[in-house]
This record gives sequence, structure tokens and C-alpha cells, in this order.
Amino acid sequence: MPVDMIMEKPRLIARYFFSLSVLMLALSIIYFSYSLLTIVRSIPALREDIEAVAESLQPISVTVAGLAETIPVLVAESEAIREALPPVLSEVQALRTEVMPPLMTELAGYREMAPAVLSEVEALRTSLPPMMTQASSLVQDARVAGREASEGAVSGLFTGLVKMPMNMVTGASGAMIAGNQYLNIEDAERIQRKGFELLARGSEGESTDWKNAKTKMSGKITLLDTFTKNDQQCRRIRVKTLRRNKPVDEREISACLDGNNEWQVQGEKMVDLLKN
Repeated sequence: MPVDMIMEKPRLIARYFFSLSVLMLALSIIYFSYSLLTIVRSIPALREDIEAVAESLQPISVTVAGLAETIPVLVAESEAIREALPPVLSEVQALRTEVMPPLMTELAGYREMAPAVLSEVEALRTSLPPMMTQASSLVQDARVAGREASEGAVSGLFTGLVKMPMNMVTGASGAMIAGNQYLNIEDAERIQRKGFELLARGSEGESTDWKNAKTKMSGKITLLDTFTKNDQQCRRIRVKTLRRNKPVDEREISACLDGNNEWQVQGEKMVDLLKN
């Protein structure tokens, strides 16, 4: 085989690879050009983004500058607090070591005294009811004593109305009238108040009732009539007393206005309940 033919084949292969290399280089240049064109086209958008970021960085830079100005103040305050802490801690330690032990000792003493105090309170609570009962009895006795002391000096309907239910003594036989043993001061005061109201403002035939749930006592007072006697205005009332809704006493009382415009009892008449 001639030498020229042997050398021709490597040349053909070399040309083929050279052509392929040129083609790859051309394609690379084309891709580079396309990429560069894309970058060039995106530059305005990138520029706008950069400008937006720059604008947003401006307030941040201002804030950072303000923080930079406040940092020395914060550092100074921290230093002042750090300098003030040792005295405060010393005072706390002094309170813990000097004040708390005596205080705890005093509290322990109070705790030891508490049972005795509670016992005294319990004893006082136990003794209060008898004391209150005794005080109530003393007040009741004082009221009765005052009423009896003034009874001889005061004549009139006040004494008559109070005496009427409490002292209904005597008929012809001198026996006690039924009801006297049941009425107390509260009952008498109710009768007195209702009787005065009826005498002062009532009209003929008008009645008023009273009731005491504690004693189971009740009653009715009725204005019977109005008349004139010795140039005085007089009125006659009927006072009826009941216990557990059963009549125990009934009487009629006549009273006239005196010169002092006070009602004075002129007379009273017992009503025989056995006839009713």
C-alpha cells in the first residue's frame, strides 16, 4: 500500500474532528450570545430591584443609626444598675439576717398564744347567750319599773290602754280575767299604738287589727261612736283580745279630749265572754 494512502486516513480523521470542534465552538458562541442577551434584557429589572432594596435599606440604616445612639445610654443605665445592685443585695441580706429571725420568733409566740385566745373567744361566745338573756331581762324589768313609776302620775289613755290588757283584774268575784297571763309588753304596745291611731283619725264603725306572732296573741280595736260630754269630744272603743284566734278578753273604753288635747279615760266596761 502506498505511503500516501496510509497518511490520508489520519488526515481525514483530523479534519473530521477539527470540523466538529469548529461546530462545537460555534454552538458555544451562540449559547453564550443568547445567555448574554438574556442577561442584558434582565438588567433593567435587576436595576429596579436594586433601587427598591436601596430604598428599603434607607429606613433600616436610620433605625440602626438611632440604635447606635441609644446603645451608649443603655450601657450607661446598665452600669448604673450594676453599681446599685450591691447595696440593694446588702439591704436584702441585712433584712434576712437581722429582721426576719426576730419577726419569725415573734410570730411563733403569737402562734403559741393563739390556742389560748381561741379558748377565751369560745368561752366568751358560750357566755354571751346567758348574758344577753340577763340583759334583756334587765331591760324588760327597767321598762316595767318605769311604766309602774309613771303610772301614778299619768292618767289618760296611755296608762289605760296599757293597763287594760295587762291588769284586767276583778269582776265582782275578784277573779283574774282570762288573757292577763298571756300578754306581754309588746302586746300592750301594739294595743296602745293601734288604739291611739283609731281615736285620733278613725271613723265610726272602723276597726284595726294587731297581731304578735311570737306570743300567738292578736286582737281587734273598733271605734263604736263619737259623742260630747261636758263640752268635750269623746269616743268609745271596743278592745278585743285573742289568743290562738280564741277570744280571751273584751272591754269597752270611753275617752275624752281634755284641755291639753290629750285623751283621758272616762270609764271602761268589761264584756262577759261567756255570753258570746
